[in-house]
Amino acid sequence: MQKISTLLEEAFSKLGFQYIHFEDKNYFTIDFKLKDGNKLPLWLFYTEKSAVILLPIVMVNDLPAEIDEAELYKRLLEGSLEVSGAAYSVSKDGMLVSFTELDMSRISSVESVGLGIKSVITGYAYFLDNILPTILKKE
Repeated sequence: MQKISTLLEEAFSKLGFQYIHFEDKNYFTIDFKLKDGNKLPLWLFYTEKSAVILLPIVMVNDLPAEIDEAELYKRLLEGSLEVSGAAYSVSKDGMLVSFTELDMSRISSVESVGLGIKSVITGYAYFLDNILPTILKKE
């Protein structure tokens, strides 16, 4: 797995990202800095043939009780179609994430790694701006 981790490290360096590499667990963390100074915690897990970039959004149990759960999952499916390159999922722990998968050909391209990172960030912003406001139960 040295090859894929080396390609990712090279891409992160060229893109100007500071990262932490957890080689024993096959993942990286990146604190992506926003224009306003806030940081988003990206996780990138990899195997010999592919990588997945995840951006945690919220624990589903931490959403307000006024959330219409059926509407949430409907809007997540719609959002996965509307946001180019990213999709939504809920982890086994109940964490809602924006994610994208990169195959080996995309990992070999610095631009593709950068686009993958931008895609999950766009998915995060789309959730906050377009999904969250629509899932509150209407009285």
